[in-house]
Amino acid sequence: MFAFLGSTVGKYIIIGMVLLALVGGAALYVKWTSDTIADLNKQVTALNIQAQSLKAANDAMAADIKNVQQSQDALNQQLNGIRVQSAQTAAKIRNQVLNTSNPQALQKQVNQDTSNAFKSLEDLTR
Repeated sequence: MFAFLGSTVGKYIIIGMVLLALVGGAALYVKWTSDTIADLNKQVTALNIQAQSLKAANDAMAADIKNVQQSQDALNQQLNGIRVQSAQTAAKIRNQVLNTSNPQALQKQVNQDTSNAFKSLEDLTR
């Protein structure tokens, strides 16, 4: 049945089929490779978009951190001012000769200093 394979024509047919299989395999390899490259290009594009989004988020967070630090510095300055004012008031009270003969003046001074302290604390918490 396959007696023609022993002849020269049969050898050419076998060589032709091998070459045809090699060309077909090469074509399939090229198609698979191009599909893989296209898929990888899509993935790279998606990753670039994600990287840009993350960079924008990082930049926004850096700006927020800077704003928070500035606010914190301003609040620390206010707090230091309140501490200085409190120390000055305490020093005034310690150095002040309390006149027990005029309790109304003493009460007025204590109420005024207490009101100033509470006002400063309210300013700090805003």
